[in-house]
Amino acid sequence: MNRLYVILAATLTIVGVVACSKEEPAVERTGYKVGDYYKKGLVEGIVCYTFDKEGESGVLLSLNEWSVAWSTSSDTMVGVANPSDGLYNWAVVTSLPGWEQRFPAFAVCNSLNSAMVIGWHLPSMGDFGYVRSLLNIEGGLERVNELLVEYGGDAIASSSFWSSTEMGPAVAYFIDLATGGTNYADKQRQLAVRAIKYF
Repeated sequence: MNRLYVILAATLTIVGVVACSKEEPAVERTGYKVGDYYKKGLVEGIVCYTFDKEGESGVLLSLNEWSVAWSTSSDTMVGVANPSDGLYNWAVVTSLPGWEQRFPAFAVCNSLNSAMVIGWHLPSMGDFGYVRSLLNIEGGLERVNELLVEYGGDAIASSSFWSSTEMGPAVAYFIDLATGGTNYADKQRQLAVRAIKYF
């Protein structure tokens, strides 16, 4: 009989330990502010803009930076002259045959997308307003670069970034991230590229 009580007590103890050791599900973070590191699933970046005061939605800047040409040729007007809608420009370019080989700036941004993640794209000229908001955090560009490197990204090495907005067959717009000034350059010129994504 004592043996039965010992077995029963041992069984209850094991069941109690297993029940108590269950991990609580992780609570997903909300309420981001400009300059915060964002990671949900396979998506990670630095918050460069929020659309609401609660920080529930906004814009991410990619951790990665590339130096590539906008296009491999300077003789085609693609039809992405929209200065304020990078997603529209993105949809136009990615619908073209062979776009990944013809438009390197768009292709490197697409490297962040997968079957599980969509939405990373080359910013329009207007989208860079969101990106420039990030430079207004305390510590400015130096602090932004610290954050990027801290989370495994590339420091901002250039001030001239391609936008997804073209000006003509041979040229597209770029922005000087430091000043906010815009200009245009030959599409085959190598400039810096960063992707953005809405969350």
